[in-house]
Amino acid sequence: MQDMNESVKDSLLTVIENLPYEKVKELLDFAEFLLTKKTEVSEMNLDPNKDPILEFIGLDDVESFSDKIDEELYGN
Repeated sequence: MQDMNESVKDSLLTVIENLPYEKVKELLDFAEFLLTKKTEVSEMNLDPNKDPILEFIGLDDVESFSDKIDEELYGN
């Protein structure tokens, strides 16, 4: 696995070295976005007791959203 990681890093460095400066800035921006996105997703705490919308949309049980929305809209 280490060899594969090094190979990917080497390939990425080669690509970066051949990109124009503006594209390198875009790549850096995208990489920072990916890091931020990963952090945001990993920090999410989905607790229906703290956020009632999660219960409503069906994340607290197996009942689907469409069943719950029909009940809410039509009283079925």
